[in-house]
Amino acid sequence: MQGIVVDRGVARLTDDLRLREPGLHEVVVRIMAAGLCDSDLKLYRGTTPAPMPVVMGHEGAGVVETVGRAVTRARPGDHVVIHTLRYCGTCRACRADRPTSCGAVPPAIAAPFRVGDRAVQQFAHTSVFVEQTIVHEQQVVVVDPHVPHRHAALMSCALLHGTGAVLRRARVATGDTVAVLGSGALAMAVMQAARIAGASQIVAVDNAGRGGDDGLVPGGFDHAFVCDGSESMVTAAVELLGVGGQCVIVAFPGAGPRADF
Repeated sequence: MQGIVVDRGVARLTDDLRLREPGLHEVVVRIMAAGLCDSDLKLYRGTTPAPMPVVMGHEGAGVVETVGRAVTRARPGDHVVIHTLRYCGTCRACRADRPTSCGAVPPAIAAPFRVGDRAVQQFAHTSVFVEQTIVHEQQVVVVDPHVPHRHAALMSCALLHGTGAVLRRARVATGDTVAVLGSGALAMAVMQAARIAGASQIVAVDNAGRGGDDGLVPGGFDHAFVCDGSESMVTAAVELLGVGGQCVIVAFPGAGPRADF
């Protein structure tokens, strides 16, 4: 099958990828649509370290083809959204409904792909720049088959990530003020979620200027969300906060950058 494999800064389309059979709790999904996320570009550029070679992509949707014998969350033919999160379901954080803080994350699926005799790794527990991928059943959410795959794919990362940052991590409340640094798909998801949460003011900032003394944006925000993965945006976001405000870094700047504030 075809897929995009990156190895030491070189990405290439290959047509001889092979995928192993699913384990007890694993699901094979035929990818129908995939989005290109900044995290994929960081992988390609080497700013996000990962075992190589690796199949790219982590924002995707598709149709379940086969399932392991113990799978209960999906069945062949289901339309699904894939997400990257894996969690144990039994630790203290999971029991408190905080799976992103899971202290016993199950091990990643080791090298589910092969090219010839060479093992190929999986990116972000997903790898969706490929015709078929394999994930744990925790990572698929069944959706209405009438939802277009290209729309469902956005729920895999951009919408899920941005909405979760507002409603689950920051817990924006009615009347709160929100600054959103960035203007891409992730930032749009944050802004929509902030509106749903009842924020009284939502301000989008599409550059790294600082608030307050230069007159770009007034400070004093309850929440600032960094949706542009750069250290200057992190600095600007913190400086836009009021007393007791919180900054949520939604877009990771990658390995190496440092922010001063």
